[in-house]
Amino acid sequence: MSACGVARCKRGKPRPDTTLSVRDGWRGRNAKKKVGCAVSLLRRGVFASMNATKMFAKTETEVVCPSSRRTGFTLVELLTVIAIIAVLAAIIFPAFAMARESARRGATISNMQKLYSAVRQYQLDNQAYPEYLFGPALKADGTVAKTAAEVGLTMEQTAALLKQQVTGGTAAADAAKIKAAQAVYKNSLYPTYINDLSVYGCPDNPVATTNSNDVVVATRFFQDVDANTNEFVSTPVTQAYYKYDSYDVSPSITGPTKIDAAGAQYQVRYSRVWASKLLNQQEQDSLTAEQLAAYKRQLTFKTPGDDAYLTATSYHVPNSKVLVLWLSGSAKVLDTGKLNNFPGTDGRDFNLFQMTPTKN
Repeated sequence: MSACGVARCKRGKPRPDTTLSVRDGWRGRNAKKKVGCAVSLLRRGVFASMNATKMFAKTETEVVCPSSRRTGFTLVELLTVIAIIAVLAAIIFPAFAMARESARRGATISNMQKLYSAVRQYQLDNQAYPEYLFGPALKADGTVAKTAAEVGLTMEQTAALLKQQVTGGTAAADAAKIKAAQAVYKNSLYPTYINDLSVYGCPDNPVATTNSNDVVVATRFFQDVDANTNEFVSTPVTQAYYKYDSYDVSPSITGPTKIDAAGAQYQVRYSRVWASKLLNQQEQDSLTAEQLAAYKRQLTFKTPGDDAYLTATSYHVPNSKVLVLWLSGSAKVLDTGKLNNFPGTDGRDFNLFQMTPTKN
């Protein structure tokens, strides 16, 4: 036996059954002495022999390493990870929704800008503003439908009809339908100034196809001439409109974040005439300067001014926004709370036409 108490065989090597092991415990009849020797050698930093070095290398590996092994997560760690994921989801998902809605508003504004360019070109060519951006829904014979039940053509079929040409080989019934439809749309942007139906769409409009006869009935004012007085008068006319057309009509705004998209309450958003009564010259002279300027901003006049309202859409109201386009080409995203400054008259939800780029 060596001086430090380690049993040796005849050849001077430690016996196999005297090694130290955590799994098997401390074995050997001189285990206590071995431990004392090991501690002594570790403190001194000196190894008595190469065999002692091997013994301690094995001992340190077996004692330290197995005790640091872990087979899974604790409950606290799992709950912490779940909490972190929940917090990240609460931050990221609303951010994604906001980015998506921002992109949709951008697409709407892009369509508005195309409509503005077409309106300007129409005015230059005709010295007047168009009656419609697109136009009313049609019956099967090509005339205007005044109720939803009368609608016989989808928006896509109407568009195709407007592009057809009457030739010598065209059947009489078809020729009559084509002429009737083109007469209704003679003062429209389509198809001469706008040739792509997607321009009339809004990403937030639930009606996403032009191959649909989903329509709504709305009332707009038309300028007419009184046969007795020979003066201009404003005449209300009820017509059916395609729901896909998001800028001639759109749902009524019923709350800061509510629209009547599923119901029948739709509002005309584009018109040349907004006043229920057109004033003669004497009546106009009785107005204040501010009242006269507001009255003259209707598109029925030749020079309504760049701050005249052009159109709007309410499909973004569920996100507390309304998009408005003016004759200057300026399109703005406004908070719906600002609409309270323009209460509706004559059956309208709000008098959006009274808004200007600076007064909103």
